[in-house]
Amino acid sequence: MERVHVERSTIKYYLNRVHCLSSITDIEEKHNFILNTFLAFQKDGWSLALHPQVCRCLEELITDANVECIALLLKILSKGWGRLINSKFAYHLLHKALSKCQTAEYNADELIVDHIQSFCTHMKENLSVYITNSHATHTCRIYPQILAGVRLEKDKKTNTYKSAVQLVTPYDENYIQSLNKLCKEFLFTKALKNHVVNEHLCPFIQVLLLVASARLPDVFTKKFKKVMKYSGLFSLNLQEDDLITRYLDSYAHPVATYFAELLVEVMPGANFAKFLNTHILSECSLSLDSNDSNPVTVADILMSNQTASRVLRAVIRRLVKPVDIKNFFTVIQSCKSNKFGIRSIIPNKQHGILTDLADLCIRHPSEEFQRTFLRMLPSIFGFTEKHSSSKSKEDLFIRCLVGMITLSELNEHITNQSVQEKDNNDDNQYFDNKEDLVNPVTVPGCLFVESLFKFTYAHPIKVINSLLSQSPKRLIAWAQHYQLSRVLEALILSESVISELKITLLKSLMNGFSVLACHPSGSHVVEALWTATNTLPQPIIYKELMAEQLSNANNHLHSHKYGHFIYKKLSLELYKCNKTLWLTRNKSTQAINNKRLAVGKSQGKFVYSLK
Repeated sequence: MERVHVERSTIKYYLNRVHCLSSITDIEEKHNFILNTFLAFQKDGWSLALHPQVCRCLEELITDANVECIALLLKILSKGWGRLINSKFAYHLLHKALSKCQTAEYNADELIVDHIQSFCTHMKENLSVYITNSHATHTCRIYPQILAGVRLEKDKKTNTYKSAVQLVTPYDENYIQSLNKLCKEFLFTKALKNHVVNEHLCPFIQVLLLVASARLPDVFTKKFKKVMKYSGLFSLNLQEDDLITRYLDSYAHPVATYFAELLVEVMPGANFAKFLNTHILSECSLSLDSNDSNPVTVADILMSNQTASRVLRAVIRRLVKPVDIKNFFTVIQSCKSNKFGIRSIIPNKQHGILTDLADLCIRHPSEEFQRTFLRMLPSIFGFTEKHSSSKSKEDLFIRCLVGMITLSELNEHITNQSVQEKDNNDDNQYFDNKEDLVNPVTVPGCLFVESLFKFTYAHPIKVINSLLSQSPKRLIAWAQHYQLSRVLEALILSESVISELKITLLKSLMNGFSVLACHPSGSHVVEALWTATNTLPQPIIYKELMAEQLSNANNHLHSHKYGHFIYKKLSLELYKCNKTLWLTRNKSTQAINNKRLAVGKSQGKFVYSLK
């Protein structure tokens, strides 16, 4: 659709209105200001919204608009539903106005109800046309939500629909009949197989799936088997000669996988239990190399594919029953193939699976599950199953975890690094070559290690020991890294780490305190260590040790952008001027903390006894 021509002065008017709105503080004055702007918009004509700049300005006004303003805006937009919905920009304005109306306050206004019912009628009559239009299809996704009174949210990271929905008052009194008709036409039909692979239609089907599961629970449960069957996503593609493709084809479609993922999330409990055992954990007859061992399940194959793994991750998030979790861990552990299963996770960069498994162990805490998962980690990263940290040299396990790479890849990286250092004749000064000390590192790897430190039943001993085996030079460099510093913080503040190990880390970082205290990331590590001293035996000893190390840099810390936080936190001025008083105050603070800790524990025991 061609862009409408708008005078420059008109565009400037709406831009100025948005700018002026930000300076108005009185709510009533804001409402009047927005109403007057919409009146001007009414005078200029609804087609003005087809211009991108004007449309964006009007969108910004909706945030602070009241019922009267929205009623007027919908009245203006209702003059051209067709062109508005098919437009490249204006449909955004319509969506924001409709979303604003999904509350009881707006639903009580007769004018708004009339306009939205007019919109629903228009969509009902023209849905078959709009569903194929690249711009109009976005409004098609809003239609079922408005019709049945269901508010959907999208995940901010993945931009996919969340399975959790919010029910609001529907604008169509006969929404059940209308929704049933939509489901019969698009969801409970053999044509569903074609719908879920259509990039324009699949998002609409996802919305319909969520709305139907929320508003038609009985019908949805009854018809769910048909949905699975008609989607064709969970059956073998017998037309494929390649056995792997035959199993993966239904899961690995770049569009359909999003529907499959959502289908798993809204799957009724009984259907999910059956799906888990008969599909995900079922064995596949694949011709593997002689080095690989059977059995291989669908879950193992899904782990090796970037797209198909989305379905497996949805399954992991759905696991609740201890029996199912135990069975799942047992099955994925049994696969010894390097091409599939848990050993293929890192080479194929399916880091999300590990994160979801760790979250599963945290969400359903059990010593058995946490211990099982921790035992799996060495083999996943290319170590022997009985790997133990070396005491004489730096252990590589933690570096593999934060870098999300296998042992062989890390060894190759270290070799290349050594060759490069020799070629460049680098100086080995204490704080030089931070990148060499830090890399390889990834955000998913650091977040994964942080989640391991949240295990409360089975402690990640191998991970902790591996981290503490690193040289002070490397640990100080890690403390200055924006993400690795959070790993150290997580270890310091973790309940899974015993006091002796926290003391070991404190001593390793001690010589770098003055540098870390003035670093944006390192200062947080120092602060975490100071906080952790309250849980150590004889905390005043370690508090004094930290203060003594930092007292030499008092003047620098006092005036430093980051250092002054540590300067105040540790009361270094008092330590320098009156050490006796400093010791007295910190001892009294410790006594108070001990009392609070004792009360907390006693209350915890009391609550536990009540249970």
